[in-house]
Amino acid sequence: MPLTILVPLVAIGLFLVFLCVRFYGNANIAETLDEKTATARFAEDYPGFSIDRTCLGDDGKTAFLFSGSDGRIGLVHTVGRHYLTRMLEPGMVRAIEHDDTGLRLSLADFTLNSVYVNVSDRSIRENLAERLGGLSAKTV
Repeated sequence: MPLTILVPLVAIGLFLVFLCVRFYGNANIAETLDEKTATARFAEDYPGFSIDRTCLGDDGKTAFLFSGSDGRIGLVHTVGRHYLTRMLEPGMVRAIEHDDTGLRLSLADFTLNSVYVNVSDRSIRENLAERLGGLSAKTV
């Protein structure tokens, strides 16, 4: 086939693929987390975890689940259309940074090495930082 025909066909094909991905690829973005969704999603990966309290980020992308019986902390975070769940264990939180709107956690996890949690309420933010500080190497 001559290049004068092949090049336009390839270009049109790539453009059509781009349009399909652009318009139909974002259809499955994860919904914002609420307490019920976070609890159900975490229970799928950690069925023996008993949840006593839940703390949701203001933007609905992150939830912390607390177990009162043994002091363990679970994390559910949305990434695209998927939910990442992690059991936060001692040494897993490398650092916690505070600002006026939330917390940035640096984690010792190569698949989720940094999480920003929007928490506008100062008392909740400080309580969360204190609870997570027990798993941390340093707090800034």
